[in-house]
Amino acid sequence: GFVPLPMPGWTVRYSGLSDWPLVNRVVESLSLNHSYNATYTTSFNSNSTAGETETVPVGGTAFPYEEAEFQSQSIQITEQFQPLIGVDITWPWELQTSMEWGRQVTTKLVGSNVVERQSSEISGNVSYSKRGLSLPFFSRIENRIRFSLSFTRSTSDEREFLLNEALTQAQQNPDSFDPGQALEGSNADVLTKQTRYTVAPRISYTISNRFTADFQLEYEKLDVQTGRQTSFTNLNGTFNLSVSLSQN
Repeated sequence: GFVPLPMPGWTVRYSGLSDWPLVNRVVESLSLNHSYNATYTTSFNSNSTAGETETVPVGGTAFPYEEAEFQSQSIQITEQFQPLIGVDITWPWELQTSMEWGRQVTTKLVGSNVVERQSSEISGNVSYSKRGLSLPFFSRIENRIRFSLSFTRSTSDEREFLLNEALTQAQQNPDSFDPGQALEGSNADVLTKQTRYTVAPRISYTISNRFTADFQLEYEKLDVQTGRQTSFTNLNGTFNLSVSLSQN
């Protein structure tokens, strides 16, 4: 019963929106993206005490059970939408935009408890380029300037569900206990909960293949509500200048 199960996966991309009336008057191309994949992994080994009778305490009562032939070491299921929905748009005037929303849920059995991690991320990018800028004294030089801005907002929530405590409550209060109580209150321990923001603007300027200049700034902020990691804010910037000289 521990053999990995085949999990579904698919990818959908629709680019026909740019042919719709009115839409084709505003954009050059528009596409929607969606992707899903899942994995089920497990490890197990043979049990040397198979067939022997053991007991497990629940709510002050010991329940007998027979040791199985195989014992699981780890069981994990991961479901990922990458993206749940994504939009890519090419506008006139060499303007491009894209945005994605992705989600991932990982559930694993750790001892007698279940650990679930949910993460979500919204990311986007805007880019614009312009050719043939007018330069004083250099009107014949072919040049290009490009501006781009990327951003992300990601959240992570990892919780451990204490199954033994929930079973104890169910055994002590069989008439009033609701299964939903196993996912809240003292039965759910929040391990980590955090939000990360990143914003990265970039400007590059090119004159043929002999002169290029590039400036990039990255802002990152981590807001930790629960967990061992501490909150922080980083601001990094880089500037690169490349000049190629040749003699004929």
